Amino acid sequence: MSSFVRQSKFRHVFCEPPKQAEDEWHGFRLATATGEQTYIKASTKFFALALSGGGGPFAVCPISSPGRFDPGTPIIGGHRSAVLDFEFSPFNPNLLASASDDSTIKLWGIPDEGITQSLSADDALADLTAHGRKVKPQL
Repeated sequence: MSSFVRQSKFRHVFCEPPKQAEDEWHGFRLATATGEQTYIKASTKFFALALSGGGGPFAVCPISSPGRFDPGTPIIGGHRSAVLDFEFSPFNPNLLASASDDSTIKLWGIPDEGITQSLSADDALADLTAHGRKVKPQL
């Protein structure tokens, strides 16, 4: 019987914390719901982060401008229930899809300069509502 040890593709990856406080992001009220999803996703321009609050809000922030996330910062809050998962398009860094417990999937267009005002359900590029059950992420 042979033994097989799978080598990690991340074994040579390491991280150094930012040296200055202005080079980091802070102040997010993170979602506390447990689930099967990843609560942070990124494209080449933005990162999205699940926040606590009604309707499953999430923030989309430009990667190039770190700093404090203030409570008045624009967010996406277009669902009626908790957001179960969201993902950026692999082909367009400005396109984001979100799936919610309210059985909807919404596509969002993020401007190049980032979100300048909070987005609601009416601001979605597309709204897929034909699901009879809640949408779950595949593992």
